[in-house]
Amino acid sequence: LYDSGQVLRREGQAWRLMELPPGGLRALTTGADGTVLGADSTGQMLQFVPESGSWVAYRTAPVGTWSVQTPAVGLRGSTWVLTSDGSIWVDRTQTAANTATVAPPSVFTRLLRWRNAGGGPSSAVAVGVDGGVFSLGVDGSPWEWGRNQRWTSVPGKFRAIAAGSGRKLWGLTE
Repeated sequence: LYDSGQVLRREGQAWRLMELPPGGLRALTTGADGTVLGADSTGQMLQFVPESGSWVAYRTAPVGTWSVQTPAVGLRGSTWVLTSDGSIWVDRTQTAANTATVAPPSVFTRLLRWRNAGGGPSSAVAVGVDGGVFSLGVDGSPWEWGRNQRWTSVPGKFRAIAAGSGRKLWGLTE
């Protein structure tokens, strides 16, 4: 994703310029299962549909209730979202891979699907291919989402994080 808002995908030995949704994208993420999610300039979460080469509204996002800063895709298409207010949400009933082809559920049903993961305000969320989930507090402190469904502090101070396989966290210092 370039400052100009262009999205490129590597195909063989060449880069292919991908079609953008109206208004462009401000964030982009991919999952190991091939899921591609983005956030447009208004904070709406979108999903790329490879068959049509188009972007569609992510079917289970609570419409009008949040502004997506960063989407993240984990194990088997599990979807995590960092919102513009610094909260982190997880879609607990759907995988991203099967949401583009179904009719949108009611707003009430969409709200029930999402769980606020709690914790303090965050500046980043990162999800590894094996399901490891990490967040970065606004103060630079890293956190790991545990199997007990709670955040656990991880030593360090970073300005950016990335999740590797084997629940390994990568951090970029100041």
